[in-house]
Amino acid sequence: MSPSTRKILFSSMPCYLGALSFGFVIGYTSPSLPKMQEIDEPLYNSPNSSAWFGSLATIGGMLGCPLAGILVDKLGRKKSIMASSLPFLIGWLGIAWGTSLDVLYLARLLTGLGGGMVCVVSPLYISETSSKEIRGKLGTGVQLFVTIGIVLVYGLGVYYSWRSLALWCSALPVITLLFSFYIPETPRYLLDQGNKSEAYLVLLSIRETSSAAELEMDEMVGLVEEDGGKQSTRQQQQLSSFYSDLMTPDLYKPLLVSILIMAFQQLTGINVVMFYTVSIFMAAGFEKQNGGLATLAIGLVQVVFTFASAMLMDRAGRRILLMAASLGMCVSCFVMAACYRGNVGDVSSVAASVSQSTSTSNIGLAVLISLIVYVAAFALGWGPIPMLLTSEIFPAKTRGTAMGLATLMNWFMAFLVTLYFEDVKQMFGMDGVFGFFGACSLLATMYVFLYVPETKGKSLEDISAFFFTPSRIIRSI
Repeated sequence: MSPSTRKILFSSMPCYLGALSFGFVIGYTSPSLPKMQEIDEPLYNSPNSSAWFGSLATIGGMLGCPLAGILVDKLGRKKSIMASSLPFLIGWLGIAWGTSLDVLYLARLLTGLGGGMVCVVSPLYISETSSKEIRGKLGTGVQLFVTIGIVLVYGLGVYYSWRSLALWCSALPVITLLFSFYIPETPRYLLDQGNKSEAYLVLLSIRETSSAAELEMDEMVGLVEEDGGKQSTRQQQQLSSFYSDLMTPDLYKPLLVSILIMAFQQLTGINVVMFYTVSIFMAAGFEKQNGGLATLAIGLVQVVFTFASAMLMDRAGRRILLMAASLGMCVSCFVMAACYRGNVGDVSSVAASVSQSTSTSNIGLAVLISLIVYVAAFALGWGPIPMLLTSEIFPAKTRGTAMGLATLMNWFMAFLVTLYFEDVKQMFGMDGVFGFFGACSLLATMYVFLYVPETKGKSLEDISAFFFTPSRIIRSI
């Protein structure tokens, strides 16, 4: 590993630690909600309170995305990473020490706020500091650390109470904050602020040769000059400038691509699978204890295949991995739908009538295998790539705000899918739920084939120029 790559990895560590905290937020409810619903605990005999406690993280995420989009352009990427640590810290301490539902709700909302900020800040920082040869691999690391965080909180939740687990989670944002003091600002942000000499010094420290740094610097300067030298105007009227830029193809095309990619990521059902894994397995005939072990296994599968995605990202490319992943998810969802249709109807009746019959055992095994394939496929493509792609395709002048809007769509769809999962399940059964996810996965495959560009091996400036050319179609083979 070259010294420049080591320097980039070191600079990316606060981003990865923030992603780890985000994974804690996602995974926390799985081991903790059952404990919070016990006698004398805050959520005892209150299903609605439990549902809101889980959903408030997605509402916080919806608030965190546009907030981060503003902060990265106003304060810079480095300070925004530092700022994202604060809602995590306050939120986890609130969950650990809160005694009323209002405090717990607010604390959960704050952890989601931090997660939403991380979804914008971390991939943005990494994309602007990485070279094009390793940008995919390092960008995938964000999702890898999210999955590691999920598995860690699953494992810790077996041994610790829900309050002690929250205290453990509160230590990580402190480490992230301290680490952030030792990383540089990104060269592209510095150049956008008119600090050309400082931008060059940072670029020189994170590239293997001075000639590579000079070439990349020339590309960045050229893009700024093509933008018409409007830096001072943009700093004074940034928001109005963003909306006026929506009329230009280098913004509205990538914004449309990223918004639909984010929507499809949630419509394929991943958050339902991760939030309700135990319930899904119980509906297929597993006992509660075995369902918990299966949940941990699912988390480990996600870690392994996200790591595999990182190794393949800069070789296979984004488009191939996305299409292969959504096809695998499509087949898995349709198999699970068939299994549930053959088992019985709704979850409650299945769980109540569990017998040790051969048919139930076979159906449970088929669901387990299908769910493993589903999670593995998601981890290969639709887990890491949407955030990575969103950080690559926007022009530098509007990258922060545009990423905030695109990631907001992700959190909004996550909120809708998780909030209405129970209602849809009662109306159409688990077979209807997974049939819908399978159809969305098929549509996602078609959308990627027709409209999503390949960004492998291209500089951020080349990608922006590609969208700006009016005569080109969006898709790139």
